[in-house]
Amino acid sequence: MGFGFFDTTSQISFLPSSDVPFFLGATVTTIEPNSLACRLLGITLNKESFSNADKAWKESKMMLDQDIPLLLRVDIAYMPYEGFDDEMDETHFGGHAVVLGGYEEVKGVAYIGDTEFEGFQEVPIEILKKARSSSYGPKFLL
Repeated sequence: MGFGFFDTTSQISFLPSSDVPFFLGATVTTIEPNSLACRLLGITLNKESFSNADKAWKESKMMLDQDIPLLLRVDIAYMPYEGFDDEMDETHFGGHAVVLGGYEEVKGVAYIGDTEFEGFQEVPIEILKKARSSSYGPKFLL
């Protein structure tokens, strides 16, 4: 099927105990609009990409304003909470998936959910645009 679902409420030898009731992971090529994973989980997935970062951000805001979070592929090296040096080529990976859960235009930040971090991380919107349009991997702006 290309994805795994683990009940973390019971002890599994390779997962640390967690307050999160489950972990769902996938390879980027297995989550498609008509994939078995989406059908089983009842997920409606629409994929879009843009060649212009500003247009992608405008579309993202429209979705967020309708309370629809977005799954984004970003270059992990640009995400400030990761602590990587974005000048080092070996830290770049343009296929990292994160959730865009909100934004504050006045503060100029977007709120990003990432599997290794508790809660949402603040990322400057301009940095997020850069991470979404990185040349170090697949370009998926929305």
